[in-house]
Amino acid sequence: MSGYVMVSKSRLLLVTLALLAGLASLIAFGGTAYGEGELPEGFDQTRLTGGLQNPTAMEFAPDGRLFVAEKAGTLRVVKDGQLLDEPFADLSNKTNVAGERGLLGIAFDPEFAQNGYVYVYHTHKAVGQGRPYNRVVRFTADPTNADKAVAGSEKKLLRLEPLKAMNHNGGPYTSATTASSTWPWARMPGPKAPSP
Repeated sequence: MSGYVMVSKSRLLLVTLALLAGLASLIAFGGTAYGEGELPEGFDQTRLTGGLQNPTAMEFAPDGRLFVAEKAGTLRVVKDGQLLDEPFADLSNKTNVAGERGLLGIAFDPEFAQNGYVYVYHTHKAVGQGRPYNRVVRFTADPTNADKAVAGSEKKLLRLEPLKAMNHNGGPYTSATTASSTWPWARMPGPKAPSP
C-alpha cells in the first residue's frame, strides 16, 4: 500500500477523541466573535485614519496626537484625525522586518511636555557578519514642529543580545511615572550602556 501510513486502531481512536474534545470545548466555551460591523451592545466603531502600512503599536501623546509605529520602521502621527504625510521619525534604513521583527514599541517620557522625548523599540538590522538585535532609542520632538523629531536627535539607550529567532521580539513598551525610575539603564556603566 504505497503512499499510505499504517495507524493502529488505538492511535486512531486517541486522535479522534482529542479532536472531539477540542471541538466540544469550542462549542461549550466559545463566545460570540465580533468582526467589522459587529460590536457588543454599547460599543461604537470609528475609523481614525487610513493609509497606515503594517501598524504594530500605537500610543497617544499627552497632547492627544496618536503616534503609530509601522513595522518597516516609520513612526507616524495622526493629528486631528489625519495621518500626516511626513513621519515623526524614520528608522526604515536600520530596521529588520523579518518575521515578527520591526518597529515594535513607543513610549513617551513622563516629562514629554518639557523635554519632547519619545522612546521607540525596534529590531536593528545585522551589522557586518553579526545578527539583528533589538534596541531602544530616544528621539526629541522638534520644539518648532512637534510632529517631527529633531534631525540627528536619535540617541541609542539600550542594545539587547543578538537575536536567534524571528519571533517573540516585542511586547508593550511603556513608561513609569518618573524618568529617573523609567530609564535607569541609560546612566549605567558597562557593555550595554550607550556611549556618550
